[in-house]
Amino acid sequence: MRYVAADLLAVLGGPESPANVDLEKILSSVGVIKELKGKSIDDLIKEGREILYGVGYVFYTLHISRQKKKS
Repeated sequence: MRYVAADLLAVLGGPESPANVDLEKILSSVGVIKELKGKSIDDLIKEGREILYGVGYVFYTLHISRQKKKS
């Protein structure tokens, strides 16, 4: 998700299609440049969605579990 966030931050702060230099500045501040090599923004969004789906499922399961305990 941090890769997607970096791209979105760059877009918010400037051009619609940020230069690699812009993304490198953002990502180098958190040390993740090497993990981006060879990945497109589409790949990064797909990975992020999969992570968010898993997080959402966990929260949904916890919510259902708590509701059952209240009953």
